[in-house]
Amino acid sequence: MTSTLADLRNGVRLTREVLQQQAFDEFWGDAVSPSDLVQSDAEIDAWVRQHAGTDYHPSST
Repeated sequence: MTSTLADLRNGVRLTREVLQQQAFDEFWGDAVSPSDLVQSDAEIDAWVRQHAGTDYHPSST
C-alpha cells in the first residue's frame, strides 16, 4: 500500500464524516459513489483504484 492510497482512503472517510454533520442534513441523501456499501479498507482502496486519476492542468493553480 502506498501512502497516497492511504491518503485517498482517509479522504473518502473524512469527506463522509464531514457530510454527515447536522449542518448538511438538508442536502444529504443516499451516497452515490462510493456507495455506503463500500466500507472496508480493501473496498475503499478498490474504489479509489477504479475511479481516481490525474488530469493535466495547462495553467497555474
